[in-house]
Order: sequence, then structure tokens, then C-alpha cells
Amino acid sequence: MEKNFRYTKDPHPHCTGVVLSPLAWALMISQSYLNNPNETGGALLGYRDGTTVHVTVALPSGPRSQASPVMLKYNEEFQNYVFGVITELMGQKAGLLGLWHRHPASFDRFSGVDAVAHEQFGKVLNGQVLSLLITLDGGAPRVTGYFVDTKEMVYHLIPVTVEETAGQLLIPAEEIIRKYTARPAQPKQQEGEEENHEKDNDHPDAAQQTGPGTGVPASSDPLSATVGGGTRIAGIAAPALRLLQLQHGGAAGRRSPHRRGGGGRRD
Repeated sequence: MEKNFRYTKDPHPHCTGVVLSPLAWALMISQSYLNNPNETGGALLGYRDGTTVHVTVALPSGPRSQASPVMLKYNEEFQNYVFGVITELMGQKAGLLGLWHRHPASFDRFSGVDAVAHEQFGKVLNGQVLSLLITLDGGAPRVTGYFVDTKEMVYHLIPVTVEETAGQLLIPAEEIIRKYTARPAQPKQQEGEEENHEKDNDHPDAAQQTGPGTGVPASSDPLSATVGGGTRIAGIAAPALRLLQLQHGGAAGRRSPHRRGGGGRRD
């Protein structure tokens, strides 16, 4: 029987806010635009300084991942390989924190299938999982963050900010946004993905989703935008990322990874 998480704006004692590096922010928004209208996402790597979580890298889903506007299945081999490369370079600054993925429309809450993924990550992250949702409301990127307590079954809404310094980014985030909003999205249909998807009964169509209204739209300066929440657990070995074989998706009908038809997952 599927367990139900509850939502709260109350802070969690282990996490009071999340800070995205310019690189992590740029990776998430560029991948969201590049794969639009399909879903995309991956693992979140970083560290914790007291009760503040720092996300240093947000991994893309990888080549040969399976995706549609309502479903995403990561490339597990790619995620593990890149995780290993980055942790060799950054060590404790790139511990496994959780996951991020894009949702359609302005849907900034989780589906029942998301809950399953959170519980799986919680098994290797001591019940504390950072989960970020990206939406492109009217073409503008928005990030809503949650610190997921899988032991208490609670989604804690967490404030997320982006570091103001661009560091060594070759392309500033505002240029990425300008690049992809200046032209219409190119529909992508990934190989092996079915055109018709059954919708889970616990989620209405994405077009009807307005979410809790707690995500803050990115400002005109994306590098200083206030966005949404999470936590960090460092030192997780690369095999932990094998949980990414679980699939993710949007708000309109995810499918369990155990169902037939390619194992595509849906919100």
C-alpha cells in the first residue's frame, strides 16, 4: 500500500536552506530548456555546512535516458560514471544529496511515484533526501525545494538561493535563459517511449496544477534568484547512485517501474 507524505512549511532541524552553485543552477535550467517539453533530471551532489545545504553539481539524465513530457528514466550507467569522476575531483564537496527533475507546467508537488523514489534514496541517505523540482512557468525557470524526511513521511518546503558569483561559468545563467526563451521549444520523442501513457489516479492533468504557490520565480538576474529547498549527506559511495534506475516524471500519469512497456515512470 502506498504511503502518503504530508507537506509542511515548518523548518527541519537538519536543514534551514539550500544554496545552489552557479554551475548547478545553470546545468538544471539548460537541461530543462534543452529537453523541453520532455522531463529531465538527475542526482544532486554537494555538502552541508551546519544546517545549510550546498549543491555543487546537478547531474543531467544522460544519453539514452528515456523521457516524455510526463516521464523520465535516468541513464544509470552515466549517472554512476559522472558521480565517480566528480567525487574524485571534489571529495566531500560532492557527496550524494538527493535528486532533481523537471515537472510540466507549474506543478511543484510530488506524485506517488516520486514518493517511492524518495523512500529508496532515504535508505542510503539516513532518511534525509534533498529533492528539487524545476518548472518553466511561462518560459521562466523556477525551482522549488524540499527536504524530504522519509522516516516521518514529511516534505519540508525549504528556501533555495543561488550564489551570486558566477565563478568559472563559461556562459552566465541569464544567457542560457535568453538563448532558449528566444525560440520555440522543439518537441523531442525519445526512442522506445510510448506515445500514450496511462495516468495515475492520484494526480490530475498538468494543465490543472497550480501547486502550493510557494515556489519563487527566478528574478531578472538568475544568478541571484530566490528559488525553493533540501539537505546534504556526504561520503556516499558510488554504488548508492544505482538507485537512479528508478524513474521520474511529470505531473500527468507516471508508470511504476515494475509495469510492462519499458518501465517508464510518471507523475
